[in-house]
Amino acid sequence: MTYGWAGTILWVDLTTGEVRKTPSIEYNNNYVGGRGVNARLLYEETRSGQDPLDPEVPLIFGWGPSVGSGLFGGNRTCVTFRPYPKDTNWSYAFGHFGGFFGSEAKFAGYDHLVIRGRAEKPVYLHIKNDEVTVRDASHLWGKDTFTTANLIKEKEPEAQVLSIGIAGENRSAFATIEHMYRASGMKGAGAIMGVKNLKAIAVRGTGPVKVHNPEAIFQINAEYLVRLKAFTKAAGGMPAGIPTFDPASYFKTATDGVVGNFEGFTGFTWKELEKVGLIKEWQKHKAGTGRSACLNCPSYCMGIVDQPGVGLVVEHCMSWRPWRVWCTDPVFWNKAVQLMDRYGLDNHSLPSAIAWLMQLHHLGIITAKDTDGIPMERGSEKAILGTIEKVAKREGFGNILANGVDAFAAHIGKGSEYYLIAKKGVLVSQSSDWRITPYRALSWTMATRGDTMTSAEAFGYFGPGHDYEKAYKAKDEEGMRRAIEAGKEYFGHEKAAILWEYEGKAKPLAQIELTRAVSDLLGWCEFMRIALLYNWFDYPAIQERSLKAVTGREADLFAMATKAWTLERVYQLREGYRGRPDDTIPQRVLTEPLPDGPNKGAKIDQEKLELIKGEYYEARGFDKKTGLPTAERLEAIGLADVAADLKALGKL
Repeated sequence: MTYGWAGTILWVDLTTGEVRKTPSIEYNNNYVGGRGVNARLLYEETRSGQDPLDPEVPLIFGWGPSVGSGLFGGNRTCVTFRPYPKDTNWSYAFGHFGGFFGSEAKFAGYDHLVIRGRAEKPVYLHIKNDEVTVRDASHLWGKDTFTTANLIKEKEPEAQVLSIGIAGENRSAFATIEHMYRASGMKGAGAIMGVKNLKAIAVRGTGPVKVHNPEAIFQINAEYLVRLKAFTKAAGGMPAGIPTFDPASYFKTATDGVVGNFEGFTGFTWKELEKVGLIKEWQKHKAGTGRSACLNCPSYCMGIVDQPGVGLVVEHCMSWRPWRVWCTDPVFWNKAVQLMDRYGLDNHSLPSAIAWLMQLHHLGIITAKDTDGIPMERGSEKAILGTIEKVAKREGFGNILANGVDAFAAHIGKGSEYYLIAKKGVLVSQSSDWRITPYRALSWTMATRGDTMTSAEAFGYFGPGHDYEKAYKAKDEEGMRRAIEAGKEYFGHEKAAILWEYEGKAKPLAQIELTRAVSDLLGWCEFMRIALLYNWFDYPAIQERSLKAVTGREADLFAMATKAWTLERVYQLREGYRGRPDDTIPQRVLTEPLPDGPNKGAKIDQEKLELIKGEYYEARGFDKKTGLPTAERLEAIGLADVAADLKALGKL
C-alpha cells in the first residue's frame, strides 16, 4: 500500500481537451514530491529555448507527501514553470503558497497537475475526484480574483479555487496565481495561466490521504504545540503575525548592526525612519480584527484587519512592508495591497518596481512625462495606485512595465538599469539589503530562481532556539563566544556564524539551501521551522521523522534535495547559463557603501566574494573554476541521463 502520496499525476491538454492520468510513484521514489518532482517534469516536458508564452510549455502544480497528511504545516502547493518575461534566458521559476488548495487536490487523488496547451476561449478547470472537466469561463473573464472564486463557489461551495485576475489575463510579468490571499507571484506565474486562457482551477476531493503511522504524526504535532507555546510567550504574540509586532520596529532592529537599507528598494534611510513616525502609526493599526491560518496549522501567521473604506484585508508575507515605497499610512497601504490581490499582482516585486521608479524620479532620471503625467514621488498614493492600475490593465507606461523591469529600463535608458537591484528576474524586496552580510550576498548569487525570503536564512543560521541575535547586534563577549563555538562545531570554521565575516560561509549556505529545499519536497511550510524552534541542525531530523511517519519510508532527504537543486541548475545550464560568470550580484551593491546607520560605509568586497564562490562550488561538488557540474558529479547523484543530455548539447 502507498502511504502519503496519492499515486497519480493528472495531465490536462487545454488545446485538445485530453485528460490523462499516470502513476507518480517512480517520480516520488526519486524526487519525493513537490518542488523536486516538478523540477523533473519541467525538465522532461520542455525543450531548450522555448518561449515561456508558448502554449505547449507546461504549468506544473505539485504537492509533497506531507500535504493533507494531518502533519501541521503540510499544506503547500508548489508551482513550476518557465519564467516570464524571458529576460535572463536561462532563469528558472517556481513558487509556493499555502492555504487549502493543495490538500484538497491530494484528497481528490493527485500528487501533481500538469497543464499545457491553450483553450480557444476562457475556461476553468474543474476537478472533483476522478471527474475532470474543462468548463466555460467567459462569464469570469475580466473579473477580479475575489469575484471569480466566489462565483465558482456558488455552484461548488466546498471546492478550493485558485485564479488569476486581469493582470494574468493581460499577461503581465507581475501577474500572480491567487488562492485565498495566498499567491505564487514571482516571474509571471499568472501570465502563464493567462496565455492558456485558463482563468481558474477548482478542486474538490473527498478521498483520504492514507498515512503510515498516525501516532507518530500526533507526536510530532504535540512537540510543535509545546514549542509554539514557548515561542509565543517569548515573542509576546503569535510568530510572524503582523498584528503582533510593529514592522517599523522590526525594520530598525534588523538594520541595527546586522544589515543595511538600500534606498530605493526599502524606502526610508536610517535618518528618515526616525522622522516619519511610522512606528506610532503602525501601533494604532496593529490591533487587527483577527488572524488567518492555512489548513492544519495552529500558527495563524496572517493578520486580518477590517478598515473603514477598505474592508477586510489579510496581511501576508510580502504585503506588510510599506516603507519600500516610502508609505507611512497603514490604511492606504492596505488599500493598495487589496487592489493588488484583486488584480492578481505580486506584492513582492511590483512595490519594488514602484520604488525603483520613485528612485529614478527622485534622481531626475525620469519625469512625469515618462509615466503618463503621474509624478513618481516617494510615498505618493497617486503614483502607487496609478502604477498598479496601469500595470494590471497594460495602459500607457504600464504596458511597457508589464513586460518586466528590464524592458522598462531598456526603454528609459540613461543609466536607469544601475539602480535596478534585481537578479534572475527577481527584484529585491526584503526590508534590508545585504552589504554587510557576505553570506546573504553569496546566497544572492547562487539561488536558482533568484534570492527571496525563502532562499536561505536571512539573519542567522541557528534559528530562534539560539540567542545569537544579541551577539550580532551588541557583539557581547559571551554571545560571540557561543557563535564561534557553534561555527566550529557545525561547520568547522570559527567565523561561520559571524554574519559580517566572509570566511566559512559556503558550507552553511549549501546546507541551509538544502534544508529549505527538503521542506519544499515534502510540501511542508518553511516557516514551521521558526515556530518549531528547531535550529538548522535539529530540523533535518524532524523532516526525516515526518517522512517516515507519513509514508513509512526512510530516505536521505538531503540527497534528494541535492538532486532536485542540481536539476534546477542543470535546467538553467541547458538554457544558456554559463556558471561562474553568471553568478553575480548587481554592481551597485559592490560600488556603493551604506550611506548611514550603524553600518555606514559597508559594502560587499568583490574579491572576497569570488573566493567564497569557489568554496561554494566545491561544497556542491561543482568545478571550482567554472562553477559548473561535472559528468561525474551528475552521475554520482543519480542524474546520469541528464549528464548525457548535456553532453549531447555540448554543454558539459
